Amino acid sequence: MDYYLLTDLAAQVGHGLAISGAETFRVEDTIRRILRAYGIECEVFAIPNCLTISFEAANGNGDKVVPVSTADYYATAAGPVASRPTHSALDLSKLEASGFHMPDWDSSLSLYLKSL
Repeated sequence: MDYYLLTDLAAQVGHGLAISGAETFRVEDTIRRILRAYGIECEVFAIPNCLTISFEAANGNGDKVVPVSTADYYATAAGPVASRPTHSALDLSKLEASGFHMPDWDSSLSLYLKSL
């Protein structure tokens, strides 16, 4: 099963509901129900101009969510898409110049997941 396509479908259904005037709770509930039908536990947050679907690695879905390269992201696009950085990395040079150093995300995430 292609979980990326399934999640994309659920997001498109949610988008369709939202632009048709559905209440945000209906958009969130519909997306949750679609994904749960295929065994994917998720959290959905919808407001009029944003839709976020998040997966929890702790509940066994971590292997179902995989990175998508920029080339693959654009290759499957059916219409206009927002620009995306090649490596999706933020420039932290200004932050580090102020003396603050961001911890490594991978180790921070691992520590957080161990605390659950």
